[in-house]
Amino acid sequence: MKTIKTNYFSAFWLPAIAMLLVLGFTACNDEDIANPNAVDNEFMQTIQMKLTNIGDSTDVVIATIKRNDPEDLTPPDHSKDTLFLKANTAYRGELILTGGGTPNENISDTIRKRGTEHLVFYQPLPVNATDTSRIKIPGSATSVPLSSTLGMRVQRTDFDKGSPPLPLGLETIITTEGRSGVGNLRVLLRHQPGVKNSRYDPGSTDFDYSFTVVIKKDFITRITYSLVNAANASDKVTAYLRRPDINDNIAPDTSNAKLTLKPNTRYIGTLTLTDSTKEPDLDLTAGIRQNRNNYLFFYQALPVSDSDTGNIKIPGAGTVISASQALDMTVKITDKDSEAPPLPLGLETEIITGSRTGKGTLRILLRRQTGLKNGRFEPGITEFDYVFKVSIE
Repeated sequence: MKTIKTNYFSAFWLPAIAMLLVLGFTACNDEDIANPNAVDNEFMQTIQMKLTNIGDSTDVVIATIKRNDPEDLTPPDHSKDTLFLKANTAYRGELILTGGGTPNENISDTIRKRGTEHLVFYQPLPVNATDTSRIKIPGSATSVPLSSTLGMRVQRTDFDKGSPPLPLGLETIITTEGRSGVGNLRVLLRHQPGVKNSRYDPGSTDFDYSFTVVIKKDFITRITYSLVNAANASDKVTAYLRRPDINDNIAPDTSNAKLTLKPNTRYIGTLTLTDSTKEPDLDLTAGIRQNRNNYLFFYQALPVSDSDTGNIKIPGAGTVISASQALDMTVKITDKDSEAPPLPLGLETEIITGSRTGKGTLRILLRRQTGLKNGRFEPGITEFDYVFKVSIE
């Protein structure tokens, strides 16, 4: 009878080593970057949105959703999920993902390394059915009129290292529109190893959650115009008006919006904007100055002279009359933005009165021209348009 010799190394150790190798290559770690067939989804315990105001780096908004388990058998903690944003503002966004354990695992870095396998989708809600730029992922909420959608846009700014590079979505620019509103920002991460194509399909979902979004428009409640006689600093004139309603459904209080000026005098003017709904009062002038490349003030002495084309800068000038009857004053904007070449801003002015006494009004109008400013009235949106009474005597 033939004796068969058993190789105990081959019979026992080789299968064990093979099993260890299989486990080593199928675990979800950095070595999987080279494995296009990896399909296991990462568990993100903390999902955080960090938004930094591009015009004011000290204005940072952070919201967090904390998951209790990979299957969400216990609902996630949404107690800190609200993004309080300003209207008419651009934010630089960062999606920060961390896992469990101590210290927390930085999953954002892992996603970034595996960028060719992942794609983050963002969707402001509610959605308008005709606005296809907002309908990027399935499961949108009931569509609403365009005017009722959440006034914000999200643009991905980072890319993976594929060829060609495709969007990733850990970094974004989020821009709010000029109206207040409440809604949600849906954030969804798709896992697409070997099949990523910039679209929602194919792949599987690592997470799908919504942050609460509150957009509040700063409310200019008080507009103050202060003038100082350039030849006599003790000769000061201050006028202001109050707005009780952001939509001007209630007429502004103009009882103190009166400027009494001397003839043949040069005044240095300063405009101050305040939001008194905040505690304490919020000076909005600094924000306008910081974002000066997006704003332009217009000043118009009324009634207007038919020969003074310098005063006819904005629509709705009212009756144009002869120079001898027009209000005898000129307004010159003295501050500039930071464009090249610099364009006027209008928080600082110079007023020169002529020799003729008379009464009229000074129209002050603010235009927001984000990304479009060209020194002219058009294009843009009017933030306010009011008049101060003027008496030259």
